[in-house]
Amino acid sequence: MGRGYSHEIPHAIARNDDAQDAVELYRKVLSAQPDKSVTIVTIGFFSNLAHLMDSKSDEFSNLNGKELVRKKVKQLVSMAAGVGSDGAGFREFNVLVDAPSSQKVFANWPTPILLSGFEIGHKILTGKRLISNSSLQNSPVKDAFLIALNADKNTEGRHSWDQTAVLIAVRGAQPYFNVRKINFEIKDDGTSVVIPGERFSYLVEKMPSKDVANVIEDLMMR
Repeated sequence: MGRGYSHEIPHAIARNDDAQDAVELYRKVLSAQPDKSVTIVTIGFFSNLAHLMDSKSDEFSNLNGKELVRKKVKQLVSMAAGVGSDGAGFREFNVLVDAPSSQKVFANWPTPILLSGFEIGHKILTGKRLISNSSLQNSPVKDAFLIALNADKNTEGRHSWDQTAVLIAVRGAQPYFNVRKINFEIKDDGTSVVIPGERFSYLVEKMPSKDVANVIEDLMMR
């Protein structure tokens, strides 16, 4: 890393190949939890969740993936999708990169789903105060924002898409956001189109974006 970044962040995994298979890890962790106790939060693609749903019984559980999710998971919280203007649909990155997996999860996931859409995190800018905190040392979060903001020549802060999903997964939507019921269809090209129905809960702005940004940045500096 360049000057100003931490050079030694302790970690046990040197290569991606050293990490446990994601579906195997999901099944191991879920099988050991009380029923309807788990909140899964995703801030990326839906590939692993689709593969989890397709998984078969194994050493951890005699249930298939969809049955295991239904038994153990309380809700899925995702940074995903977006409300397009004039019903034109929206191509949100986490959905379109692996559109088949997104289609599978959006159509068949067997628990309640809460979505933080593109337009929510887009207005919440964080990182500026974080990287200016000289007392915060050896922080991979600070290092990541330093790298990203410097690379982008960004002086205002990064859009906080992922952090909103994590925040509501842990603390709930209130008092930060309101929630409305909505439904999506995922097209083959990854476009999310609003259709009639109430399958998903979807975040709506409530607290001013700057206030939510302050909450998130306070947490990032812990």
